[in-house]
Amino acid sequence: MALTSSPKNTALVALALGATALAVVLFVVGFSEAFQWCEVTAKVTAKHFKEWHVAGCVVAFIVGAWLCKRFAPEASGNGVLKVRNTLDILETAPREKVSGVLGFRLLITKSIAACVCALGGGAMGREGPIVHLSAAMFWIFGERFQKILPNINLRHWVICGGAAGFGVAFNAPLAAVAFAAEELNDTYLSRGKIATLWVTLFACLAHVAIFENTLFFPVASFSSEPWGVLFPYIVITALLCGLLAAVFQGIVKFLQQRLFHKTPFWVTAGLCGLAVGSIGATLGGQTIGGGVITTQLLLQNDLTPLTITDVLGRFVNTILTATSGNAGGLVAPSIGMGAGVGSVVGQLMHIPDPKILMLCGMAAFLSAMLNVPLTAAIVIFETTGHSTLILPFLLSSLLGNFVGSNLSVTLARKKKPVFDLNKAQAVARAMLAKDK
Repeated sequence: MALTSSPKNTALVALALGATALAVVLFVVGFSEAFQWCEVTAKVTAKHFKEWHVAGCVVAFIVGAWLCKRFAPEASGNGVLKVRNTLDILETAPREKVSGVLGFRLLITKSIAACVCALGGGAMGREGPIVHLSAAMFWIFGERFQKILPNINLRHWVICGGAAGFGVAFNAPLAAVAFAAEELNDTYLSRGKIATLWVTLFACLAHVAIFENTLFFPVASFSSEPWGVLFPYIVITALLCGLLAAVFQGIVKFLQQRLFHKTPFWVTAGLCGLAVGSIGATLGGQTIGGGVITTQLLLQNDLTPLTITDVLGRFVNTILTATSGNAGGLVAPSIGMGAGVGSVVGQLMHIPDPKILMLCGMAAFLSAMLNVPLTAAIVIFETTGHSTLILPFLLSSLLGNFVGSNLSVTLARKKKPVFDLNKAQAVARAMLAKDK
């Protein structure tokens, strides 16, 4: 593991890592249960108490955004990118700045704010916050242990925390290691890779030993047709997912720049909550939450596939929730939107069993949204248990990532510069002073 200078210190660090990983397992399970209860409650209110649901969504969005703004500004949003950015400054930035991203106050604030947003019906997931919160827990514990074990490398601990949280959230250790390599990769990962492997494996084994070992996305049955027959439709699904992911990111960035930073937070949160609550109540709860519950039901049972209206409703709701300033992740919504795209393509192409297209869409959308093609393919493979579909998962993931990343770059290059009135006035005054 090469973390310490003696076998004794190595053993002590291993025990510290194990204790922290066990604490993360218990925390992740508790947070997941609370988050899921909030999602289910929001679905029930949207179905039976529509007016109350809309009003509650407005209140929840304002309260959730206020919690983030008041107590931990870095708690809003997904958090995965914030963890990665913090790794680059972990050893040079002041402790107060790192604590703002990984400290105890953020841990508590993001946990509560994410559940409040889910209770209101926000279309955000728990997996992104879990990665952020798990990394924060490892940093908090690592700082404490560092007082008695000075050789502890906090970079390694943060990476281990993010990987362990991802692995426990999906019960997918291989995907967690791939996630650490793709999303949390930094110059120090090569030296801490053994620690990451051990911690992730231990966390997943502890989770299985303490709690029930089940697949995250169990699939009831597949069509008897080989996946090669559906190859053209798999390609279409993956390309559409990459396109929609790029559009999603562009719209969210535009709204955050033009709306969130230029209006009072409670106005933005309230308007987003009103729109999200109204859409959720109108569509009967299909657009509520991160999409995991809906996707699990569709894969386990032969239910009516999602319609174009359902997919567009979730797309809009996720954009508005991400813009509102609330805490929540984009991992589950990406999976949910990808499943929806696969379902719609299956209906349009008159495919009797679109489950394979749904799974490929899940991999493609997740890959395009987070730029993690290997992680996306492996996580869908591990959470469904269908090893025979690893090739279509990889193909979909790479296609979605290729379209999403290239389209995002193209849109960024073609974006017109925003006219800054204050800057123009300053330049004009400088020119007048020079002429005088």
